[in-house]
Amino acid sequence: MDHDGVEVLTIGDYAGWYRERLARRHHLRAVKADGRLWTAEAVAKAEKV
Repeated sequence: MDHDGVEVLTIGDYAGWYRERLARRHHLRAVKADGRLWTAEAVAKAEKV
């Protein structure tokens, strides 16, 4: 991800945007839920897709 190429202050739903990227990463290599942003519910939702 190009952190310098994205102006995060302009993202309305930053948490949702970040969860979307975690879901993409999860499809390549599983990311365990951590109870903060990437919860068990978010993992389950990502695995349904």
